[in-house]
Amino acid sequence: MNIRLSRVAFAVLLILGLYTGFSATAQDEDSLRATLAHATTPVERGLTLAKLSFIVASQKPDSALFLANQSIGIAGALKNSDVLAAGYSSAGWCYFKLGRNDSAEKYLTRARDIYHNTNNSNYEAKCLANLSSVYNETKNYEKALNCLLPARTIFEKAGNAKSIAYIDKQVGILYRTMGDYKRAKESLRSGISAFSKLGALNYLGDSYSSYGAICLLENNFDSALSYYRRAFIIFRDSLKNTSNEAYAAENMGDAFSQLALAEGQRKHADSAYYYYAHALTNFKNIGSTGNVKFEEVNLAGILIMQKQYKPAEQLLLESYSYYSAAHDMQMLEKVSQQLSFLYRDIGDYKSAYRFDKIFDNWRDSIDAGNRADSMASMFARYETEKKDRTIQLLNAQQKISEQQIANQRIIEIFSVIAVLLGAILFFLLYNRVKIKQQLKDVQLRNQIAADLHDDIGSSLSSILLLSKMASSNQPDSTVPILQKISSNAQEVIERMGEIVWMMNPRFDKGEKLHEKLDQLIINFKQVAPTGLQVESVIDDKIGTMDFAMELRKSIYLISKEALNNVLKYASARHLRISLLLVNKQLILEIKDDGHGMDMASVKSGNGLETMKQRAITCKGQCSIISAPGEGTTVRIEFPATL
Repeated sequence: MNIRLSRVAFAVLLILGLYTGFSATAQDEDSLRATLAHATTPVERGLTLAKLSFIVASQKPDSALFLANQSIGIAGALKNSDVLAAGYSSAGWCYFKLGRNDSAEKYLTRARDIYHNTNNSNYEAKCLANLSSVYNETKNYEKALNCLLPARTIFEKAGNAKSIAYIDKQVGILYRTMGDYKRAKESLRSGISAFSKLGALNYLGDSYSSYGAICLLENNFDSALSYYRRAFIIFRDSLKNTSNEAYAAENMGDAFSQLALAEGQRKHADSAYYYYAHALTNFKNIGSTGNVKFEEVNLAGILIMQKQYKPAEQLLLESYSYYSAAHDMQMLEKVSQQLSFLYRDIGDYKSAYRFDKIFDNWRDSIDAGNRADSMASMFARYETEKKDRTIQLLNAQQKISEQQIANQRIIEIFSVIAVLLGAILFFLLYNRVKIKQQLKDVQLRNQIAADLHDDIGSSLSSILLLSKMASSNQPDSTVPILQKISSNAQEVIERMGEIVWMMNPRFDKGEKLHEKLDQLIINFKQVAPTGLQVESVIDDKIGTMDFAMELRKSIYLISKEALNNVLKYASARHLRISLLLVNKQLILEIKDDGHGMDMASVKSGNGLETMKQRAITCKGQCSIISAPGEGTTVRIEFPATL
């Protein structure tokens, strides 16, 4: 039974940077509201209202639309095309966030036409990019591609690297639609790398979601969940963007829903329900009615899987009425299919047959094939034109560069020589002392690690072996003592291994820390109670970093202490441990849904003070959030470099 209603809408979201260059932060909103309060001209007020509307749209699209309409009203009174275009563009984006795609297309098209007629190519390109998101959402892929191609040309001429990367990512999403997953993945991996370097978290989260969507299409559930979870964490924890968090939660629900169908396990269906409900709550909070109804259909599908037919039927019949009034034929087909499944399950074959026949296959297969051929031709044209433009741009840049180089070469040569001579002299004097000290430190750490491993480790292993041998040949009264000695020796050996790992310089690489944490989580799962779901997310960028000994030691020991506390005290059903690099900060978080505790009455214990002190040692901050019945979250933020 195929009940998944995935739209991958989140994969085509466009962030604020393509519109204004601002980041959607509370600080930006406050700044714009201050500008609005002190605006001295109607033009300034109209443009500020439009910009503010765009920022507010992600969280409160209804309120944002009110601001955009105010801007449009001012433009009409002034007959000012700049203000009018800005107002139309913001209104179109608000309608898109509200799920009203017809209105979104109308207003964004108006804005694009004004910018085109006034030769404002930069904002014309941004409108085209936003329009492509609308067309993607409505599955009009040909129009989406026709928007992306001229937008990319404009961004290339302006040298806008971030926007070019975004356009190419969108093209990758269209490749996915065509079923060319290999090229789609290549494009998205390139985008992930670029956005990680630029620190563009919105784009990065979007790219993670798009990549996860491809993994899901390939039935690679583990990878899909991994990439979806990275996006969810970015939007929930780093950006605190309610709207984007909702889309990310929906994607998680899609992955767990498919996993439940594939494996037939109740826990996956429960997880799918949790994330769909999370998405629904967020959409309700921002007043996005269309998205709320969509999540209700998703929830109904999970309820059918859980054999909760009455609430599922109520949701689906309400959705049927809603989409009938909206004339949304695609969703009506999906809802009818769900109702057919439901009635067939409960033995009401008459009703099942009725909904089976309400909507036949309304998409003609021949037309679909023609559309696919058309899109394939368009992709070929896109790639050819992109290569031609690249060659033209390179030739033009080469001519300019050659002239500049001819004029500046002599000055640059003498400048470089002078700087190099000074730098070399300083380097030789400074590093002579520094290198000696570093070599001494490394040699000392290597020697200590070797001594611990070879001498003390060997002695402890002998004690362990001898105690085990002796216990088999001793009276019953002495066996417990010998077993205690053996147990203690084993524990000390394990701790000695950890100390050797911490001391050895060859383990200062991030990939070694990654491996150590993975092994810690594996060991934890082996002793964890049955039914405890453990999620782990470790940022891929961690593997490329160098870690000071004290930092990786603290990360490992804090993780170990927190996991031990979960095992001893939490009685949790879900546990998530993550280590992420966000804005030059390493964020370690261990979160469970267990008993929790009253922080006001907690005394030093459970290793809490130890964790805080370890964080302070590495210039980090440790926060522990807990309440009875609400679980516990341990969050430590370290500077990425010490």
